[in-house]
Amino acid sequence: MDINSEEEIKEPLLPKKEEIPSMIPAEVGLAYCNKLFFLEKQFRDLTPEERKDRRQETEMPVWESFYAWLEQLNPVKRSKLEKAEYYGYFYTTCPD
Repeated sequence: MDINSEEEIKEPLLPKKEEIPSMIPAEVGLAYCNKLFFLEKQFRDLTPEERKDRRQETEMPVWESFYAWLEQLNPVKRSKLEKAEYYGYFYTTCPD
């Protein structure tokens, strides 16, 4: 998904809780990323202050759900999934 593309895209759906166990982690993570990119694309023409407000309203629930999903992961040590999980956690604690 290209956030700068002019092409109209359908809103991506996040997987339901009961669907997540049957999905591979990369599919779930990609679904969260696609949802966030889709939302950002909707805010493209807003002022910075309006964009900030819309992010708080619409993106925060997606981020909270993403971090809750990250917490339940149990990746194999030194795997790419563990590296991706660490990267996700790092940005929850990274100062603005």
